[in-house]
Amino acid sequence: INPLLFLMGRLGGSLVVDDTDMEIDGSWSVAFDETVTLSDMSIKIPASRVAKFIPMRGVSLDGDIRIDLDSLQFSEEEGPQDVSAVIYWLRGAASMANNSVKLGNFTVDAQSLENGQIELTLKPTKNVLQAQGKALVNWPSTINLDLSVTEEVPAQLKSAIAFLKKGDNNRRELKMSLPISLR
Repeated sequence: INPLLFLMGRLGGSLVVDDTDMEIDGSWSVAFDETVTLSDMSIKIPASRVAKFIPMRGVSLDGDIRIDLDSLQFSEEEGPQDVSAVIYWLRGAASMANNSVKLGNFTVDAQSLENGQIELTLKPTKNVLQAQGKALVNWPSTINLDLSVTEEVPAQLKSAIAFLKKGDNNRRELKMSLPISLR
């Protein structure tokens, strides 16, 4: 706990968690209006822990999720703000119906926009999907996806991308809006 933050109307300090299932290291604070601020935080968790937030039943994830969070403020009233982070899915793999596929690495840059949206941008990395695109988070209602993947995927993924709209340059596209559900 940092007593100097109390003089500024906040309670906060450093947080270090080094567990077999999770690693967290960074700073936190809570204002009297209950706004939570995280900064200079590094988080590492197994991808299997975030699979329940994916809107596809029966999918399990493997690999590690690492989040390098420069800043994030969250209040119940306004949701996430001042977001600046890079999210990595390392050694990513997905399983459905006991069929596991190694996907590779993914990097997403997350930044708050002036209009209050949060823009998630897929960065070029080595993965079998050659995934590209963006997602816009409109808190608390929707996430708008504009993503594409290559058609040149391993045989195990052909049926998974077949439902995506055929786009330009030998790619398949996913453009849709999903409700935000944290339950």
